[in-house]
Amino acid sequence: MLPAGLFFLKDGQIWLLDKEDMNSVQITNEEDPITEFDFSASSDYLVYVSGNQLILAQKDGSNRNSVRRGQVLVSLKDQLEMMNDELQIKYGIRSPRFSVDGSKISFVENGLWLMDVETEKLDLIWVNSSDYQNIIYRLLNWSPDEENFLVSGYAFPVKSLYDLTIGLVSKDRLVTLPNTSVDGYAWFAGGKGLILSQSNAGHPGSLMRCEVDEFRCVGIAEFEPARWYYYYAFPRVVDDVNIQVFMAALADPSQIPDRFKLIRVNLQGNNRQELMPEEFPVELGLWSPDGNGVVVQLSKTMQDHSTGAVLWVDLVQKKIYELSVSGVSQMKWDGNRQN
Repeated sequence: MLPAGLFFLKDGQIWLLDKEDMNSVQITNEEDPITEFDFSASSDYLVYVSGNQLILAQKDGSNRNSVRRGQVLVSLKDQLEMMNDELQIKYGIRSPRFSVDGSKISFVENGLWLMDVETEKLDLIWVNSSDYQNIIYRLLNWSPDEENFLVSGYAFPVKSLYDLTIGLVSKDRLVTLPNTSVDGYAWFAGGKGLILSQSNAGHPGSLMRCEVDEFRCVGIAEFEPARWYYYYAFPRVVDDVNIQVFMAALADPSQIPDRFKLIRVNLQGNNRQELMPEEFPVELGLWSPDGNGVVVQLSKTMQDHSTGAVLWVDLVQKKIYELSVSGVSQMKWDGNRQN
């Protein structure tokens, strides 16, 4: 069913779901829980964070190498508490991401760093301001042309997770984009274009198209004042022409949707087409590299599928299959990168 194997994070370890026999194999055995990871199909390497260490390993878990050891920090489960902890801001290692060719890793540690995989040479790309008013919190992704880094950030102290901003780091500058609390993105046009989505607020900026070179964004979300408010999650651009995305509509803007439709629209947000008749209570979504399907983890029970179930939604056959995993926190394809 699956186009490739599926890496996922569960119970603090990285696992791989084989696409042939559909069995899961535990890849890592870290003493401290793994908080984030990335996979490079170009080099067959995994990079992850465990015990405030940056660890590099082959995709089967072999040749484990701790390439960056941070200060030992107290584990904080509350995300807002962690964001307001000065030690976490200064010394916490987060969000490792491979370059497209797998030769470099960028990660967050009191700013944004770049490491050469072969030599382990480090370069500081951007340092957080001394007054903590422009903190890089997480690295979301590199642009496909490797010219920009998409990051989330905030000003200290932060009162709400909704106060997170999104920005681009490029050539020694950090530019905040005109949309806050973004929780979905997709690159297109080789990294010159960017789609941003928002699943928790149904306003005109809940789906935006951005021109990266000009740092300019326009709203392309459907919006009907005093009637319907539209919400979007997990976008993906197909052939630089259409956007495949989860969409919900509510009459009350103070509510948050619990079920989303799978739709396709053009880059202007028009010509909406439904891809499946079902509506999904989606916790996580991961599109296949070819866009012909999407892996969905459910946030609530759906039909015969329980909360936390992971589904493969085949858009060609128009069928839904439940996979033999559940309750995951991150997913990556064992194959070509997307976005």
